[in-house]
Amino acid sequence: MAERNWVNLESLTNYQVAPDGSSVLMNAVDADGREISLIVPMGNLQALALTMPEMVTAALRAAAGGDESLRLVHNVEAWKLEAAGVAHNLILTFRTPDAFEASFAVNEEDLADMLKQAHAESDTALAAELH
Repeated sequence: MAERNWVNLESLTNYQVAPDGSSVLMNAVDADGREISLIVPMGNLQALALTMPEMVTAALRAAAGGDESLRLVHNVEAWKLEAAGVAHNLILTFRTPDAFEASFAVNEEDLADMLKQAHAESDTALAAELH
Protein backbone atom coordinates (compact mmCIF):
# COMPACT_ATOMS: atom_id res chain seq x y z
CA MET A 1 0.00 0.00 0.00
CA ALA A 2 1.35 3.45 -0.93
CA GLU A 3 2.30 5.95 1.74
CA ARG A 4 -0.05 8.93 2.12
CA ASN A 5 1.05 12.39 1.03
CA TRP A 6 -0.14 14.61 3.88
CA VAL A 7 -0.63 18.33 3.25
CA ASN A 8 -1.09 20.81 6.09
CA LEU A 9 -3.13 23.54 4.39
CA GLU A 10 -2.19 27.09 5.40
CA SER A 11 -4.52 28.99 3.06
CA LEU A 12 -6.66 28.68 -0.01
CA THR A 13 -5.58 31.27 -2.57
CA ASN A 14 -7.90 31.05 -5.58
CA TYR A 15 -9.66 28.70 -7.94
CA GLN A 16 -10.33 28.25 -11.64
CA VAL A 17 -13.33 26.56 -13.21
CA ALA A 18 -12.67 24.32 -16.21
CA PRO A 19 -14.13 25.84 -19.40
CA ASP A 20 -16.59 22.95 -19.69
CA GLY A 21 -17.51 23.09 -15.96
CA SER A 22 -16.34 19.52 -15.40
CA SER A 23 -13.91 20.37 -12.60
CA VAL A 24 -12.38 23.09 -10.47
CA LEU A 25 -8.68 23.74 -9.92
CA MET A 26 -8.17 24.80 -6.29
CA ASN A 27 -4.91 26.59 -5.49
CA ALA A 28 -3.51 26.77 -1.98
CA VAL A 29 -0.37 27.23 0.10
CA ASP A 30 0.77 24.59 2.57
CA ALA A 31 2.25 25.17 6.02
CA ASP A 32 5.78 25.10 4.53
CA GLY A 33 4.91 27.87 2.05
CA ARG A 34 4.69 25.57 -0.98
CA GLU A 35 2.04 26.30 -3.59
CA ILE A 36 -0.19 23.30 -4.22
CA SER A 37 -3.14 22.65 -6.50
CA LEU A 38 -6.00 20.17 -6.49
CA ILE A 39 -8.18 19.32 -9.46
CA VAL A 40 -11.62 18.43 -8.12
CA PRO A 41 -14.16 16.89 -10.52
CA MET A 42 -17.71 18.28 -10.35
CA GLY A 43 -19.17 15.20 -8.61
CA ASN A 44 -16.58 15.42 -5.83
CA LEU A 45 -17.03 19.18 -5.62
CA GLN A 46 -20.77 18.72 -5.03
CA ALA A 47 -20.08 16.07 -2.38
CA LEU A 48 -17.60 18.41 -0.70
CA ALA A 49 -20.11 21.27 -0.71
CA LEU A 50 -22.71 19.06 0.96
CA THR A 51 -20.27 17.59 3.49
CA MET A 52 -18.39 20.77 4.46
CA PRO A 53 -21.06 22.18 6.84
CA GLU A 54 -21.18 18.84 8.68
CA MET A 55 -17.37 18.79 8.98
CA VAL A 56 -17.26 22.35 10.32
CA THR A 57 -20.04 21.63 12.83
CA ALA A 58 -18.24 18.49 14.04
CA ALA A 59 -15.00 20.47 14.47
CA LEU A 60 -16.80 23.29 16.34
CA ARG A 61 -18.40 20.79 18.70
CA ALA A 62 -15.13 18.93 19.28
CA ALA A 63 -13.30 22.20 19.99
CA ALA A 64 -15.99 23.07 22.56
CA GLY A 65 -15.67 19.76 24.39
CA GLY A 66 -18.51 17.99 22.62
CA ASP A 67 -21.20 20.67 23.05
CA GLU A 68 -23.94 19.27 20.79
CA SER A 69 -25.90 22.54 20.87
CA LEU A 70 -23.29 24.29 18.71
CA ARG A 71 -23.91 24.58 14.99
CA LEU A 72 -22.65 26.55 12.03
CA VAL A 73 -24.85 29.64 11.64
CA HIS A 74 -24.66 32.24 8.87
CA ASN A 75 -26.14 35.75 8.90
CA VAL A 76 -28.43 36.36 5.93
CA GLU A 77 -27.74 39.59 4.06
CA ALA A 78 -30.18 39.00 1.21
CA TRP A 79 -32.72 36.44 0.08
CA LYS A 80 -34.65 35.73 -3.09
CA LEU A 81 -37.78 33.66 -3.66
CA GLU A 82 -38.61 32.45 -7.16
CA ALA A 83 -40.77 29.91 -8.92
CA ALA A 84 -39.32 26.45 -9.49
CA GLY A 85 -39.97 24.23 -12.47
CA VAL A 86 -41.94 21.83 -10.27
CA ALA A 87 -45.53 22.57 -9.32
CA HIS A 88 -46.04 23.91 -5.78
CA ASN A 89 -42.30 24.34 -5.23
CA LEU A 90 -40.33 27.54 -4.83
CA ILE A 91 -36.60 28.20 -4.85
CA LEU A 92 -35.45 30.06 -1.74
CA THR A 93 -31.93 31.50 -2.00
CA PHE A 94 -30.00 33.01 0.91
CA ARG A 95 -26.81 35.09 0.55
CA THR A 96 -24.48 35.98 3.42
CA PRO A 97 -22.37 39.16 3.81
CA ASP A 98 -19.28 37.21 2.68
CA ALA A 99 -21.06 36.15 -0.57
CA PHE A 100 -21.83 32.55 0.45
CA GLU A 101 -25.03 31.59 -1.33
CA ALA A 102 -27.26 28.54 -0.99
CA SER A 103 -30.55 27.72 -2.70
CA PHE A 104 -33.25 25.35 -1.52
CA ALA A 105 -36.34 23.91 -3.20
CA VAL A 106 -39.21 24.42 -0.77
CA ASN A 107 -42.78 23.20 -1.08
CA GLU A 108 -45.29 26.07 -0.81
CA GLU A 109 -47.06 24.41 2.14
CA ASP A 110 -43.77 23.91 3.99
CA LEU A 111 -42.86 27.56 3.41
CA ALA A 112 -46.24 28.63 4.81
CA ASP A 113 -45.63 26.43 7.87
CA MET A 114 -42.18 28.02 8.31
CA LEU A 115 -43.72 31.49 8.24
CA LYS A 116 -46.31 30.50 10.85
CA GLN A 117 -43.59 29.08 13.10
CA ALA A 118 -41.42 32.17 12.60
CA HIS A 119 -44.31 34.39 13.70
CA ALA A 120 -44.96 32.18 16.72
CA GLU A 121 -41.25 32.21 17.71
CA SER A 122 -41.15 35.98 17.27
CA ASP A 123 -44.25 36.43 19.45
CA THR A 124 -42.71 34.14 22.13
CA ALA A 125 -39.43 36.08 22.10
CA LEU A 126 -41.27 39.41 22.31
CA ALA A 127 -43.38 38.19 25.23
CA ALA A 128 -40.20 37.03 27.04
CA GLU A 129 -38.62 40.47 26.56
CA LEU A 130 -41.66 42.20 28.05
CA HIS A 131 -41.52 40.19 31.30
